Amino acid sequence: MAISISLNPSYIDQFKILERKEKKRESNKRWLSSHIERKRETDRLYQRNKRLSGAVDKTEEYRIWREKNPLAYRAQSILNGSIRAGETKRGICMVCGAKKAQGHHPDYSKPLEVDWLCPIHHAQEHARLRSENKNN
Repeated sequence: MAISISLNPSYIDQFKILERKEKKRESNKRWLSSHIERKRETDRLYQRNKRLSGAVDKTEEYRIWREKNPLAYRAQSILNGSIRAGETKRGICMVCGAKKAQGHHPDYSKPLEVDWLCPIHHAQEHARLRSENKNN
């Protein structure tokens, strides 16, 4: 006895869309890995122009962020104080080896335990964490 399975056409369309998105995501990752310096320069210019245009008030933005994220702010303050005092040295990016690295706190209750990541990989890590939080 043969079993026939019929799939809903809209389900097939959704599957194709997801498949295309995944291919595009992989393509973007490959491009970024071979053009990382170009991406960094583009990001620097964008941020500089944004500040110069007065489109954003960073001081006010940061104040609001501090009020919403007291644990993160505390961890950053402790780490920055430790760096200024010479007790902690900035590392290089764990992913690409870039010298300009930022401290990423996996756990804000341990402010001196950080993963050193360049701005691009730091942003990617936060994007990954946001997508994990959405899925949970």
